[in-house]
Amino acid sequence: MQKEDVLRRIEEAEKGRLLWLDLVEKHKIKDHDQVVLFPSGYDEWAYYGALYLDDFLFSRDSTRAIVLCHDEKIKQCILKYSQNPEIIHFSREEAEKIITLYGLYLFTDNLTIFSPVEPAGRNGKNFVAIKGVTIEEVAALTLYRLVKIKGVPLEDSKKVVLGRIKRVGDRKTISALHDEPERVTNE
Repeated sequence: MQKEDVLRRIEEAEKGRLLWLDLVEKHKIKDHDQVVLFPSGYDEWAYYGALYLDDFLFSRDSTRAIVLCHDEKIKQCILKYSQNPEIIHFSREEAEKIITLYGLYLFTDNLTIFSPVEPAGRNGKNFVAIKGVTIEEVAALTLYRLVKIKGVPLEDSKKVVLGRIKRVGDRKTISALHDEPERVTNE
């Protein structure tokens, strides 16, 4: 990496830091709150991010979600499947600044970047190529790291998540938003 590239990334990360501090102050983000950044547009990944948002909050012992996104369909989907989320319009450019900062160091435990490919180096889409692994499983079990489900003993939670994934997949709930995202198949 060239010196100019390193300096550019550091400058971008500093802008991300200022943006994060402004978000924390403006929206009074506390240690128990969860911020979920959807850096891309609506697709099947974002759908599952919205669908499992409340389970994610429960798994983190949190009741407050601050969602950062720029896509109207993501906003609609989150409002449909989640209870009381705070949705903040966040441009792709702003997302890139936060992702650059996050890529340099993990500055908070409160931020989840809901993307299979960002920050650089993530390869969640590659898991889907493994026979039998679905986007939904990767989204719920790796991006949100769901291990704890409300009303279920911890040792049984993974089975419940996988069972819930199967039921949701059978209902084809994505079509409820009319424009079904393009599906990736494992075959």
